[in-house]
Amino acid sequence: ISPNPSLGQFQISNLKNGDQIEVYDLTGRLILNKVSRSNSIFIDLSDKVNGIYFFKIYGSSAYSGKLIKQ
Repeated sequence: ISPNPSLGQFQISNLKNGDQIEVYDLTGRLILNKVSRSNSIFIDLSDKVNGIYFFKIYGSSAYSGKLIKQ
């Protein structure tokens, strides 16, 4: 994931076609749900408030982490 932190625009790489990406705010509310159609995906949180967001990637394996919007 790069850049992290950012002003709201993130790129997630090394994905597989069909991987599901979910982004949650600090309250646990799902704010974004996308399915990858290639090996990378662009996430735009520029319209969201600054802070920490959590993501989950589901596919052949699972991965989670946090995104920091400045």
